[in-house]
Amino acid sequence: MTRSGVLSQLTGTPEMQARFLARKAAFADSLMNFRAEYCHDQQRFADLLGNLHKFSGIAGLFGAGRLGVLAADGHETLRSAAPGQRATLICALQRAVQQELER
Repeated sequence: MTRSGVLSQLTGTPEMQARFLARKAAFADSLMNFRAEYCHDQQRFADLLGNLHKFSGIAGLFGAGRLGVLAADGHETLRSAAPGQRATLICALQRAVQQELER
């Protein structure tokens, strides 16, 4: 069996779909509840970057490729952003993800 066939079998199970939906909800919640003042809290900012990275890696497997791309782009952009730019970039990412979730 090919790698894509194995992934399809794994991601197609009801249990894996439920886990992904829970991960998607947690991803959206963590991003949407991230506030500008958290940009200066190294742990909270690191947690956000970690969530973006993890979600970007699995989203496409479950048919949420656009969300995965937004998460990956957000991770890369924020990782190299100056602290003074983070709040503006996070707001833009929040809007883009919200629009995608509403599709």
